[in-house]
Amino acid sequence: MLRFDHSVPTKNRLTSLLRRVLVGAAAACGLAAAAGATPSNFSCDVVVVGAGGAGLSAALSAAEAGAHVLVIEKMPMLGGNTLLSASHMLSPPKNRRQAEEKLELLVQAKGGGTSDPALARMIIRHSAETLDWLNGMGADFIRFTPTVVGQPLPDQGIRPKGGRVIGEEIVKTLLHGAETLRVPIQTLSSVTGITQDAAGRISGVEVLNSQGRVWQVKAKAVLLATGGFAANEDMVMCHASLPETMQSTNSPGCTGDGIVMAQSLGAQTIDMDAVTVHPTTLPFSGLVIPLQTRELGAILVNERGERFADELSSGLRSAIEKQPGGRAWMIFDQKILASMPVLSKYARNGYFLKGSTEEELARRIRVSPQKLFQQISIYRSYVRKRHDEDYGRKTLPSLLFSYPLYAVSVSPGIHNTPGGLRVDEQGRVLSAGGPIPGLYAAGEVTGGIFGRSRPEGMGLTGALVHGRLTGRAAAEWALGRTR
Repeated sequence: MLRFDHSVPTKNRLTSLLRRVLVGAAAACGLAAAAGATPSNFSCDVVVVGAGGAGLSAALSAAEAGAHVLVIEKMPMLGGNTLLSASHMLSPPKNRRQAEEKLELLVQAKGGGTSDPALARMIIRHSAETLDWLNGMGADFIRFTPTVVGQPLPDQGIRPKGGRVIGEEIVKTLLHGAETLRVPIQTLSSVTGITQDAAGRISGVEVLNSQGRVWQVKAKAVLLATGGFAANEDMVMCHASLPETMQSTNSPGCTGDGIVMAQSLGAQTIDMDAVTVHPTTLPFSGLVIPLQTRELGAILVNERGERFADELSSGLRSAIEKQPGGRAWMIFDQKILASMPVLSKYARNGYFLKGSTEEELARRIRVSPQKLFQQISIYRSYVRKRHDEDYGRKTLPSLLFSYPLYAVSVSPGIHNTPGGLRVDEQGRVLSAGGPIPGLYAAGEVTGGIFGRSRPEGMGLTGALVHGRLTGRAAAEWALGRTR
């Protein structure tokens, strides 16, 4: 696939991707060993920087279009934020224009006025074919009806069949596609710069490998899929106004490298001050307890065992931050846990405390057994009356009667940085003078597609669909099919 400029022993070349994948806690979802020595220079058509959902989708799409592709990933594992995704993705059924328009309106409403309607529409209306593309590579996704921004979206939710976790299923599928198409991936290698020729066209990248060696990749197109900067505390504090440092739910690789490199070439950015905070993340690990857990009936209590807010309100983050220690206990039952694969996975990994009664659970979380029993009993009375007299919660779907009960400590954490590089409908990175020739970007490294915030589930949709479309556009440019 690659045209090497120097002869290198076969054993030192980029090896078969799946032979480098270690089966472990990530369920064979992309922990890759670093390749050995690398050639000092080689060339390809398209270099994809970043091996998350957007990068892998882009690489496969470019390869399908006939381009020679190389993926470069600075982390030892593949998958990025996509691998951590635990909820669902959104995709209107094919040829259902009314469903597409409903989701488009929700995206615009959530975006705070900076969403690009044309870009968002493009991603939404190509999502069903992208789902077919994934299923054609061996995925097995099914549709369900999620509630988004308080509205049910019939058949627009996508999750794996058989109770698997969606992020792991997506990454495994993309890795299978990369193996089939023989797309090489170089891990533990950081792109340190993007090169241009005398005319200002992209000519490749400079790479620093794990042995401290710098090598050059010549390419006609570079596609940035490096994610946002939520794991870069200094960059977050520079651009965003947060009351204090927060943990991040992101992969540690999301440090804004692609944004900084593109800016050095004159790239424009948008919404760099926007930060999305998820109200219920696990301390230290940064794992997310999805909104769906609360939608199914989970409640929150503070360290005194008292319920303190509408668990589905937009102001939940602030309400939790005002509690002792800035955290809360999320309480749910066996039925809720069994209905969500990610919760079952977390339970197996020991993240939850469990009690066969309210009193036993209270002792586990060190709150008054009498107080917790009282609070849960009051909540159950509201469920029966279908009216939350304390906080006005509109949906009360669970009596929390399916024992055992579970509790987990949660606190707000930085979930994503919606801002990033400005791109056009082909994924070309924009400068003040127009597209930078040969520079493309997809996924969370970009900004302005969904605006300053997005509905839950659109992150995966954006990464996969945008990656696929932009990869194809980059290949067309590199192969001389577009000007």
